[in-house]
Amino acid sequence: DIALSASEKELPVQASRLTVGGTSFATDQLKPDSTYWVRVRAVGEAGVSEFGPATKFQTPPAATKVTVGAWNICSEACSGYGGRVGGQAAQVHASGVDVMTLQEAGGKRVGGTTKRAFSGGPLALVAAEGGGNSRYIFYSSKKYEQLAGGRWPIGNGRWAAWARLQDKETEQSFIVLSVHLLTGNNKNGPRASQMRTLLSRLASVNSAKDPVVMAGDFNSGTHRRADTVGPIVRAAEYRDTVEVATETTNAQVNTGSRRGNRAIMSADHVDHIYVSEQWSVNSWRQWANLSGTTYVGKWLSDHNMIGTTVMLKPKTDEKKLISQVVEVPVSIATSAAASTQS
Repeated sequence: DIALSASEKELPVQASRLTVGGTSFATDQLKPDSTYWVRVRAVGEAGVSEFGPATKFQTPPAATKVTVGAWNICSEACSGYGGRVGGQAAQVHASGVDVMTLQEAGGKRVGGTTKRAFSGGPLALVAAEGGGNSRYIFYSSKKYEQLAGGRWPIGNGRWAAWARLQDKETEQSFIVLSVHLLTGNNKNGPRASQMRTLLSRLASVNSAKDPVVMAGDFNSGTHRRADTVGPIVRAAEYRDTVEVATETTNAQVNTGSRRGNRAIMSADHVDHIYVSEQWSVNSWRQWANLSGTTYVGKWLSDHNMIGTTVMLKPKTDEKKLISQVVEVPVSIATSAAASTQS
């Protein structure tokens, strides 16, 4: 018999009795992110035992919610990185992103500067192990732990960084990629090859079918004539978050092109955040400091930062569901000692 209560002192009047073998029990009657107490007693031919002490436990949140950012920060290809990186990091930390992917973020010469600048902040961002070759992933050490990660060569001298993260509250794992495909209007063929290689590499580490977020500068978009990358990504059942988000901000602004200080209001993007079908997409945002269509404030990069908030429903272990359960009256001694074991 299993007696569940939302209060340590206010005991239930009924318990759930398992009528099949085993000691596993699952229920969908509990609220997410809530505290409960459970007591258990044995049932046999001779009758029932006394209930044991109450054990306190916390249910996980209703869903895994992640805000992921992407930004080509042009650390070395653009001048004045030392004067820009502080503003870039400040924008990332103020944005509240849980996971940040960076492209053109520096190698041996300025990679250390990048890691120092973007680490920390309100969510205690840390650089994921395995990132490099100008592709980095930072994640909130308050919310996640890294289970695996590294970087892959994808052809034409380009690399992609990846990290498998686990939500500390929900224990949900997911994979994040930081991507930068080949530049050039006439490079559709090589970019297609890179994308296929990337998906193949991803499949090799994702036999468990963890949810995936692919973020970065794909040098691909609806504005590119005979674009090859978008169709490949969609055929693999990934969605562009800007297209499916419930809410968008500055989606009409081109993420990677401008005419001097004038924004191009074309809704064309070379920077994307693609997600696998498990995710629902709440919002998409582009950080573009504009007065009308004119950029104002300090110039930080030749690309704008983008971000998306996505959610996963909690996992249900169907193997632990017990179908044969009956409700029985329960009498629990109020003097029974209570514990706070988890």
